[in-house]
Amino acid sequence: HYVPRLTPEEKETTGHDPVEEKVSEIEEQLRSNGEVPYYIPNGCRSLHGALGYAGCVREVVEQLHGLNLAPDYFVSACGSVSTQTGLMLGSELYCQAQAKVIGISVSRDQDYITKKLTASVAEAHAFLGLEGLPAAEIIAYDDYIGEGYGIPTPEMKEAVSLVARKEGIFLDPVYTGKAMAGLIDLIRHGELRKGENVIFIHTGGVPGMFAEAQVASLQF
Repeated sequence: HYVPRLTPEEKETTGHDPVEEKVSEIEEQLRSNGEVPYYIPNGCRSLHGALGYAGCVREVVEQLHGLNLAPDYFVSACGSVSTQTGLMLGSELYCQAQAKVIGISVSRDQDYITKKLTASVAEAHAFLGLEGLPAAEIIAYDDYIGEGYGIPTPEMKEAVSLVARKEGIFLDPVYTGKAMAGLIDLIRHGELRKGENVIFIHTGGVPGMFAEAQVASLQF
């Protein structure tokens, strides 16, 4: 909480008001003052955010091409579905939908994720005029959420510790930790096999490791 105190941005709280209504009110106030607001929704879920991860796939594919490799799977945490939408779009654009995209849900059940992804991918197709592209398969797992969003699981703790010790890469307990727990479990159960090129997308969140409440809850 120290860093936000160093910067001069103004903050508004919604109280009991619906968030979207409060945002619309603030946007209108800013426009009336001649300013141009840009709203970043909760979870950064937006079409533009999804397009960024389509670009991520392009970059990965280009780098792998230099090694005479091609991705078989992309694996990421899935919350607001923007990341998985972008990865699926990238697979369609740059892998002819041959690279499968696996989303490991950190909060929602499989049915919810599937419906949101269907709508989100359709929106991206319409925006880019890409109707008729080979469609990427929707693959989402809700087996690794545990008791709920942000609540640590034994599998997440194992994954965070294992990757830190073996690779020197730090995962956060809310998103990438549970996503890696899912990836490890899929490997152990043979759904992902030796010889396949699996790309794990680290979506960030490491500062969460330094939050006192998060660290206390991990108890490695």
